[in-house]
Amino acid sequence: MKKTNRCRLNRGMVSDKLPETLIRMPPEPVFVFGFHELVELELEIRHDVHDRQGIWVIQFLCCAPNLERLHIDLPVPHEGFKPPPLPEEVPSCLLFQLKEIKIRYFEGNEQMFEMISYFLSHGSVLEVLKVKIEEDEEYSNPSPLRNAIKLLELPRNSKKCRVVAYV
Repeated sequence: MKKTNRCRLNRGMVSDKLPETLIRMPPEPVFVFGFHELVELELEIRHDVHDRQGIWVIQFLCCAPNLERLHIDLPVPHEGFKPPPLPEEVPSCLLFQLKEIKIRYFEGNEQMFEMISYFLSHGSVLEVLKVKIEEDEEYSNPSPLRNAIKLLELPRNSKKCRVVAYV
């Protein structure tokens, strides 16, 4: 039986299976519900209002134990932003199910490097991590090649994992 359940998170709203079934996300990442049949999750967040810069993404993964594919598009943090530490409890999907992670907007900021490192160091069945590196001479990413090399040098838990960095 082919798993086809998908979820798209957009601007703080969650829709699982039916578009008319919407659940408002709480202001703090306290999840009392689960998405046990969810196998693909696409996150498109334009403004992280709680200044957690994606840390809640990893906390949300605890609610999706069978997730196999994760696509992320997060905003760039404001200057001087210091996120809370990444959670010590590793989501079970990252340990046993997650095979593909795609990050569509990466400017080389330290918070995203930390999150990518977390994914690679705990993703024991991860097969591919794709990262689209943005070119931005004016701001924080003058050298996409330098960031690509840094990504490729990150240690991986899965021996099968390929890291694909592209512009």
